[in-house]
Amino acid sequence: MSVRKLPLLGSAAALAAALVTAPTAAAQITIVTSTTAFNSISATGTSPGTAVDDSEHNVSSAALSAAGFTGNQLLALANIRIGNNGAVLWNSTAGEVGYINSTTFGTMAASNLTTTGNGNGTMQFVCPLWDDHFPLSGGGANTLRWQVIGGNLYIQWTDEDHFNAQGSGTVQFQMIVYSNRTIASGLPLVEFVYNDTLYAASQYQNDGGSATIGYKNWGVVAAANDVEYGTGGGTNTLADPAFGDPSMQPKVGGWVSNANPAFPHALVIKGAGPPPPVSYCTAGTSTNGCTPSLSGQNLSATFASACSVTASLVEGQKSGILFYGVSGQNNTVWCATSTSFLCVKAPTQRTVAQNSGGTTGACDGTLSLDVNNYLQVVNPTALGMPFAAGNVIDWQGWYRDPPACKTTQLTNGLEMTVLP
Repeated sequence: MSVRKLPLLGSAAALAAALVTAPTAAAQITIVTSTTAFNSISATGTSPGTAVDDSEHNVSSAALSAAGFTGNQLLALANIRIGNNGAVLWNSTAGEVGYINSTTFGTMAASNLTTTGNGNGTMQFVCPLWDDHFPLSGGGANTLRWQVIGGNLYIQWTDEDHFNAQGSGTVQFQMIVYSNRTIASGLPLVEFVYNDTLYAASQYQNDGGSATIGYKNWGVVAAANDVEYGTGGGTNTLADPAFGDPSMQPKVGGWVSNANPAFPHALVIKGAGPPPPVSYCTAGTSTNGCTPSLSGQNLSATFASACSVTASLVEGQKSGILFYGVSGQNNTVWCATSTSFLCVKAPTQRTVAQNSGGTTGACDGTLSLDVNNYLQVVNPTALGMPFAAGNVIDWQGWYRDPPACKTTQLTNGLEMTVLP
């Protein structure tokens, strides 16, 4: 049994939420449950070195590149340092993945991780299951494995026991880092997949009970924040609180072995994605007191998902159109006595004319457009086509109101961001 070092991090209050994201003005990444299956590389992967208690082993960016890994916007191609204790120092070849994990992961210091402190502005920290792991006796040469499959980097921990729960069982888990993905895409950037989370019967360490799971950015990627799943484990495994303490909460279950199969078997870190379409500007009120509301879904550049724009609460039996622009928002009074505003900057694209339906004089009319059909079938050369992910489109509705100024009224504006 190894001799334990003195604790380097002090105790801290456990976070109360089940899902913790470090405070930020606008969180760009999130960690949520996933259903990805475990794909073992224990027989096919490459060992970075023989794992021993509290050890770390480096894999160079050159080796990763030669294997076909290119990295993504969150975790770029870089040197990595794999810790036996269930975490990876990204863009680093020095420092330790210590046995003392954190209860306050979002604001933790780096004293148990690296001599440079707080990532030194260059390092990130990825934690599939950061805990006080102890490689199975005689199995250290097979404990750590890495492999690039289809351009994606797999890192696996196999036959890991827990320093304070040694005896009858070991755990097995992996992380997958996907290549060629942006944060804004909303696609998985990193996944943590758990095959076995049971060390021994009736141990609080089971199912990640004393582990820390998440990602520490340390300011390296401007478009990213820290994320953590569940409350972190204790700060010192020699003095962890008893089972039932709020800082000792199970979080994940293994696919083949676990204490509670109801827990997720995989987690994913991905971009939070662009916001849903945002309403802006002011809708005019018609002669009969109708104030329409424009709503819809974001367009996909590949038309992979449904997208429609609908103006509801329009006066019934009125002719109208929906139109859009790609040059940004506007907020210009429609005419001197109108309550409507022109919310879209020129140039604009008119779509098909339609009737609002409903009842004359009532506010039960609707103007609606299947955007995918319009852009793919009706007018494939429309303004802005072909759209690319990240483009912004501003929409508005126009309909007849003969007694009103200019004999027309306008809806509010709706701004959408084009998805991949």
